[in-house]
Amino acid sequence: MTQTTQTRYRLSPGGIARTLAAMLLEWPGPATALAEDMAGGQEVRIEATPWAELDMSAKEYARVQRYGLDPSPPHPRCWHRSGRLVFAATGLAVATTDLAILPYRMPPEVLPRLAGGIPFGTLMAPYGMRREDRMAIAMAGEPEPEEIAVRSSAVLMLNGIGVAIARERFTGLFCEVVAAGGVY
Repeated sequence: MTQTTQTRYRLSPGGIARTLAAMLLEWPGPATALAEDMAGGQEVRIEATPWAELDMSAKEYARVQRYGLDPSPPHPRCWHRSGRLVFAATGLAVATTDLAILPYRMPPEVLPRLAGGIPFGTLMAPYGMRREDRMAIAMAGEPEPEEIAVRSSAVLMLNGIGVAIARERFTGLFCEVVAAGGVY
């Protein structure tokens, strides 16, 4: 009789960072959902600044314009907010985020709900929001808990039209949590 030995491989925090970056390049759904999945289902919430109305930068506008935005004005007004994604149970930092949305492209019933503590991607997932034009890079080496381990961004799409740009900076601490027992 042959005995089978099953080996479970654990990735280091740096390995988790590289895996996360690779997954973000392919992941069409909310980054928050991917983070929750990698962390074994732990709920992630956002601590966000209030929305500020700003001009979208020329670089941001050029990126979303490829996805069906109006050709004018040259730099439309957008709503911007920054925040921290944290594990709901512990408050430990998962990532810092920036989001620039074009409110006139959003379903009207969503706008009042933007002030809550629900991450934007999670709020918009039922409407079919997808991450496109995805970019992600893992920082070199083994990240320290307070360091940025992965930088990512994506154009957020609704019905084939770019409505926002999201940027995330995942922490070394998040990678340590996943390496210590999260699912990957």
